[in-house]
Amino acid sequence: PGDLCSFNHESAARLVAGHLLERGHRRVAFLNPKKGKSSLEHIKKEFVFACGQRDIALTLLESASPRVTAWPEPALTSHEELLPLVDQWLAMAAAIRPTAIFLPADNIVVHLYTALERRGLQVGRDVSVISCNNEKSVVRALKPTLTTIDVAAQRIGARTVEQLLWRLRNPLDDSIQTVLLEATLVVGDSVAQL
Repeated sequence: PGDLCSFNHESAARLVAGHLLERGHRRVAFLNPKKGKSSLEHIKKEFVFACGQRDIALTLLESASPRVTAWPEPALTSHEELLPLVDQWLAMAAAIRPTAIFLPADNIVVHLYTALERRGLQVGRDVSVISCNNEKSVVRALKPTLTTIDVAAQRIGARTVEQLLWRLRNPLDDSIQTVLLEATLVVGDSVAQL
């Protein structure tokens, strides 16, 4: 138990599903090479629900088995970790293959761009891609520019520090506080209009 300061996963998932639907995408995929990672599972759960509400066909493209939690958590270091998931997507018949892929974190999308390029595919032309976090330093060089969800990381950090200072001033208060900040959509060129 303890306080939580994060972004609102439910509204973020609704933003993604709504944007994809507005752009004509009725078949989408959630791609996650870190199956079982709790922060990514939260956004997946909400995205599954948001797609269901909008009658969007959803395919889960995930690693075969959950990762064992290890600290520090190993980062994805290569596009090769995503190639099996890209190949799984490519193996689907064109009539049912998702036209858009949602990734739960920008640091993963960088490797997806490379994996798709290795298969002769281009983001925004052959498949649309949308992500989450708006890590500008990570995605700045991507072409086409990435459509992503800005989770307000700086505001989350500032609010977390405020909450920690409050806890230090109020050590006997055993209430648990949850603060969820609203995310916003940052539109790039990675999601095509169908």
